[in-house]
Amino acid sequence: MKTRLLMLLSVFMAITSVGWMQAQSITYYKTGSGSGGTGTEQDPIVKISLDEILGDANAKTESDSIVVSLSNGDYTAASGTFPITKSGISIIGTDSNKVVIKSPFDITPVSYTHLTLPTKA
Repeated sequence: MKTRLLMLLSVFMAITSVGWMQAQSITYYKTGSGSGGTGTEQDPIVKISLDEILGDANAKTESDSIVVSLSNGDYTAASGTFPITKSGISIIGTDSNKVVIKSPFDITPVSYTHLTLPTKA
């Protein structure tokens, strides 16, 4: 009897724990000419500048994570700094030798465990 109860309890816990897991929502952006995109990895949202991307990304409430892919080039903030006010923003350059961010980031209350910036090896 005790074995059956333990077995039923373990099956119940296994079945109910599946509902507690949530898929992470990730929105993808990239720099480039034009506009559009759905925000998926295959069809990222296209913005002309990193300023535009961060403005849009900071305002997003439905995404757990934001992944920004920067094309080769130099990036300078119009306001002097690139503001990041949302946790979970990753900025990835296509080539660490050809993507240069010339302005500092103004990072206000975000979790540093979720911030990913490219570094030179």
